[in-house]
Amino acid sequence: MPKIVIDEAFIHEVMTALDTLSGSIVPLNTGTGNAVYQRLEDPEVWPGADTFDPGKDLRAAIKTSGKGIHDRLKASGNLMDGLYAGLTRFLLDADEVESLNSVTSAELLGYISLGGPPASTTPPPATPA
Repeated sequence: MPKIVIDEAFIHEVMTALDTLSGSIVPLNTGTGNAVYQRLEDPEVWPGADTFDPGKDLRAAIKTSGKGIHDRLKASGNLMDGLYAGLTRFLLDADEVESLNSVTSAELLGYISLGGPPASTTPPPATPA
């Protein structure tokens, strides 16, 4: 079976792909960039005059489809942004954990201290039998 390696470099590749895809959705939603004259949320088509009923029906169906596509793309963009943020937090937390590998016992005690007096290195007195 092939070995699957998920390291920091791979995570950065995934983050770059997520960022690129999410960035491509924004112009489609807002009518900017290559899609400056059209918005998926409200596409403009004119298959005949307003008095041509099949054309009006087609225009309404396309508008409804455009709204549905817009909503799905917006949800996908939000999902990709959330994944990107989660991977960023994961990498930051992983770096923090790696930095703990070289912590001294005194520093470790600072992390786990509950705010009471410093821990004593003297053992407690033995209780008489």
